[in-house]
Amino acid sequence: MNKILPREKLIKLGVKNLKDEELIAIIIGTGNKNEDVFQLSRKIVNTIGLKNLKDIDIKTLLQIDGLGIAKASRIISSIELGRRLFSNSGEIIKSLDDIYKILIPYTSETSEILLAILLDGYKRLIRVEMLAKGRKNIVNVHYRDIVEICILNNANYLILAHNHPSNSLIPSSQDIEFTKKLKQFLKHLEIELLEHIIFSKNGYFGILNSI
Repeated sequence: MNKILPREKLIKLGVKNLKDEELIAIIIGTGNKNEDVFQLSRKIVNTIGLKNLKDIDIKTLLQIDGLGIAKASRIISSIELGRRLFSNSGEIIKSLDDIYKILIPYTSETSEILLAILLDGYKRLIRVEMLAKGRKNIVNVHYRDIVEICILNNANYLILAHNHPSNSLIPSSQDIEFTKKLKQFLKHLEIELLEHIIFSKNGYFGILNSI
């Protein structure tokens, strides 16, 4: 009895009728010398769990026996693409609570990250861009890198956000100084820094709102 392949099943029945491991099988394409693509895909789902895949990093994926860098990269890229597609693009940002809703998927990060939340002239969300990850001094990003992201996305407004994996919401003196200088720097380019948010699983803190 011939088993219907995931790609054929997708075409005949639609993507919504595919099982979790069949979706992953399409993404990774092939198995390895010890397992076929179905066995490897099933192992990925059973090891990680579908709900946990959205927060997975490539180092964790590579710990799965038989999953190489090429296949792990395809999975990570697919997850990130889905995150970007459903990142509330076009939503009008009215409050910091609206921003925190966007940041919630990032609260599970175990290393410090710096995000640029880019808005158009009507304060509609354009996109969320990761500026840095895992640096010792996360806010020590060059101004030109931030400006470049704003210009490439035609952003009129910017909200910076960085997490504290310790769950502390207290800004450092470096956080405050960086925020003040960046706001003045962007002002000359007619880009307004609306806020710099520190966030964690415990909530958020707006630096500009406090100084």
